[in-house]
Amino acid sequence: PDKVVYNGDQERQRAVRRLLARKEKEEAKVQEEQEEHLRRKVAKAEAKHEESAAAALARAKTYALNWLMSQQEWGAWEAFSRGDVAAVEAAMGAEAAEMV
Repeated sequence: PDKVVYNGDQERQRAVRRLLARKEKEEAKVQEEQEEHLRRKVAKAEAKHEESAAAALARAKTYALNWLMSQQEWGAWEAFSRGDVAAVEAAMGAEAAEMV
């Protein structure tokens, strides 16, 4: 049988290479986790911004519709107080005028 000769320098070099490879792999994994965390954080912030923009738009639409309804009702009340049925129909629609 052949006798195995121990070469300490080669063993140390292999061990150093294994350690460096493991360290690089761990650093790459940590970097990927940090990038994924950042991606999730950005996506969450964008979703929150879109949500708040959508809510602001919904509030603006509601405000505008409420304002238009109040203007329409005010016009109908003015017409009603004058006894102008045609104006009430125009302001509130024919169905509302039928109720008057």
